[in-house]
Amino acid sequence: MKKFMSVLCSFMLVMTCFVLVGCKKENKDVANSKYIGTWKAVSAEAFGQKVSAEEVFEGKEVFLELKGDGTGTFDDPEGTNNTFTWVELEDGVKTTGDVNMTFTDTDGQLVGEVITVKLFFEKQ
Repeated sequence: MKKFMSVLCSFMLVMTCFVLVGCKKENKDVANSKYIGTWKAVSAEAFGQKVSAEEVFEGKEVFLELKGDGTGTFDDPEGTNNTFTWVELEDGVKTTGDVNMTFTDTDGQLVGEVITVKLFFEKQ
């Protein structure tokens, strides 16, 4: 039993090291990410129907800002400034915090999907 506990503790220590190294690497990659900057919502699509962001948000502008330190903000139509952290994925970005979404890089736009609605953002 003592040997089992020793092996289990060693395994958990090794796994913790992998997690910490993995997190550090992701943040380092973000500092040079092509996604850093301000992204403006330009259109939305639901059930195959695409409309401008102005129509969806009743003339209000919506911005997504990705910062080089791995943090970001999302200014929603109600004027709330939501904060989050983000990591770069192979084909886009993933946010966690006030905004939990995955944005896919599609033809130079970041596309996030909420239920059945896709939001399209262009870099400013």
